[in-house]
Amino acid sequence: MAIDFQQLYPQIQNFVTQTYAYHQEWQTARSLCFETLKEQAQNLTALNHRIEQLGSNQLRVLRCAKPVKENLNAHIPLPKLDRLPIVLAADGSQILPDRHAAVYYGLINVSGFVLPYGQSAVPQITQACELIYGNQLENFSDARLALQRDIAERRMILDLGKTIAAPCVALVDGPLELWAERGQSGEEQELYQRNLETYFTILSDIYQEKIIFAGFIDRPESNYLVRLLEIGRARDDELAELQRYRPFSGISDIDLLADLLKPGERSAVFSLQSHTNMQFPPHSQIHFFYINVGRENQAWLGRVEIPAWVALEQALVDLVHATIVSQCQIMGGNAYPYALHRAHEIAVVSFDEKEQVTRWITTEMLRRGLPMGMVSHKQGLKNLPLRQPGRIKLGGKK
Repeated sequence: MAIDFQQLYPQIQNFVTQTYAYHQEWQTARSLCFETLKEQAQNLTALNHRIEQLGSNQLRVLRCAKPVKENLNAHIPLPKLDRLPIVLAADGSQILPDRHAAVYYGLINVSGFVLPYGQSAVPQITQACELIYGNQLENFSDARLALQRDIAERRMILDLGKTIAAPCVALVDGPLELWAERGQSGEEQELYQRNLETYFTILSDIYQEKIIFAGFIDRPESNYLVRLLEIGRARDDELAELQRYRPFSGISDIDLLADLLKPGERSAVFSLQSHTNMQFPPHSQIHFFYINVGRENQAWLGRVEIPAWVALEQALVDLVHATIVSQCQIMGGNAYPYALHRAHEIAVVSFDEKEQVTRWITTEMLRRGLPMGMVSHKQGLKNLPLRQPGRIKLGGKK
């Protein structure tokens, strides 16, 4: 037995007791946060002014919503469109380099899925696969591989979007930002900046091609709107210590909006206040809204991120809104965009496929007379069947 459940059970009881107490405090804070939402709903100019008053050091670390033109507590019904657009989705997966394996390599597999609406044509599937090896693996990290995968997904969106003449909504899973690990070395930071510049070029091309680009985040943990309400509520002295001023700590935006947004409705559109977003090309700076893709009595909220050029044109926001809801309705109770789900299914690299890639590499190396690596001793032991307790004694004596 790996876990001593008798030892663990009192800790579970303590955990649940603390969780109950926290939930009571959370309910009180959430009610106050909702009241603040109603109070600040129309104070768009004043809230933006407060953000602009913050010092450069505060703005560098601040991530919050910035009002655009709709009231903070807006709940916009599902628009009625005569025709929905073609939907394009891209998603990727990877094989992480494993220093304990006999062959040291990585792999990125990206798929594109094009779903025509109201047409007899079958969906179009495209795949792009990249092997990562040799000098590419020097000082490699999981975060770097994820960054390369994200760039590849966006490039797939651009390449496929260029081939579609009709209006097209292109979806990726997750935020439109590219993430970098904290505490990066100078070399890692330089690499991130190069990738960022590549991404900005792709975004500019997407803008020129008028590919309506959006990122969908399922059950987000973000508190951008909640953080804005804290800024609106803070006194001047509290505003000066904004990093420590967290009266609504633990409350997410979907906690706040779950009772406000009815099925099919979206929130107001906000721009994202973040240091990274300020570096984006003006036409592609990130905006977002929340959307309820659930059913009556079972709210399910996602966050939809869109570039500025989409956010500032009402017809395009309506198009993204209606497309996301329609895509999620296809999946029934598992409210998630169908095209994104299909792109993921196609892109995912199974264990058997990973083993096949490794065998192909090994076979080719042996054919050319190259020396083979070995599985590390640590991994070799992990690969052995688990022992039964008490069967073997130290020293090998039974």
